[in-house]
Amino acid sequence: MALIGDFAKELAHAPKMLVDDEVMQRMLPSMQEAAKKLSEAAKKGRSVLVRFHCDADGITSGVALYNALRGARMSIVQNNSAVYEVKEAVRDLSGVLGQQNALFVLADFGANEESFEALSLLKAAGIEIIVIDHHPPAEKTVALLSHFVSPHKAGMNGTSDYAAGFLCAHIAKIAGANEEFMDELAGISLIGDKSRFAPSNEEFVKKALVLDYLSSFGNFPNAGEFYTKMLLKKELWMEFYTRAQEKIDEIRKQAAAVCKVSSESGVGIIVVPLEKLAPTSEKFEFPSKGKVCGIAFEALRETGKVFVGIGHSKKTVNFRASREAIARGFSARKIIGELKIELPNCIEAGGGHDAAASMRIRGECDGIVLEAALKKTREWAANVKV
Repeated sequence: MALIGDFAKELAHAPKMLVDDEVMQRMLPSMQEAAKKLSEAAKKGRSVLVRFHCDADGITSGVALYNALRGARMSIVQNNSAVYEVKEAVRDLSGVLGQQNALFVLADFGANEESFEALSLLKAAGIEIIVIDHHPPAEKTVALLSHFVSPHKAGMNGTSDYAAGFLCAHIAKIAGANEEFMDELAGISLIGDKSRFAPSNEEFVKKALVLDYLSSFGNFPNAGEFYTKMLLKKELWMEFYTRAQEKIDEIRKQAAAVCKVSSESGVGIIVVPLEKLAPTSEKFEFPSKGKVCGIAFEALRETGKVFVGIGHSKKTVNFRASREAIARGFSARKIIGELKIELPNCIEAGGGHDAAASMRIRGECDGIVLEAALKKTREWAANVKV
């Protein structure tokens, strides 16, 4: 497995790939190039900013990159949205404008259409931009990037099962980070994003929940160091796990009483009123609205059957779908794409995976978007053989 130029000499061996299939082999040169850029940035003392998405997959991405960049002048920052917004770009630029050779890395988000405007500002400032993401990208956004690692790039033929934290962990291994810890991060990320590659490991399951829980508290000034040390201290992460599990158990108990479960042409549809299950107005409260939708969906769906969940609040509409629904062609991402075109004045942003995706809704539009989402789901159900 050839590496890039002199960078190969720095490695005693090529690290093992946890998933060694055709997609990973095709992505390997791109991951090697990313590892090379990170290693060189650390050696040259470049200013590096890493932004990671606010869930277990995003956090493992950030932690992996932190370990790959040891010795660099870096900031590891949580992004509390799946969109890289202009306000964040301006804030980031204020810290590096005028510096030579700044490097920005966005992990588990940033390749979508909604991030285009903010990334255009970085491009105009001459910033080198790397995005490592497993969500389906927008071509115009990808065109702004200096380097892009994705299972969705032309010729890769991958899916979103190749989670961002999983990719970042392998990149970090190539760059020389501890392989055992990186493999743990990869496993946690795959579990957190419910990838088909997820290992069967109860400790990793608990740690994924802990990371989701901690993400709700917002950003930490030393996020990379904090998460690295926390994951290695069992007494601490187990205490966080206990608190997170208590909150999830509460939602599971309430779900049947407040959610509506119906059948459409043999497809189960679960409507989840998010504000009844998560009535708090706190901005960073656990579980998030998307997590609440997933918890209620898993509590109420019938295993092995075709089910779709739609969570709704005044500001969001979320989708969840069973693997059986995905196998029959359901795509939350496709429905959201259609609704963004049909209801441009109601939907601020939206996207995600086929099985889990969300929309951010403008004021007073929640009912309109919910009904439109239900209509499209029912139309799909009417054409499905169950």
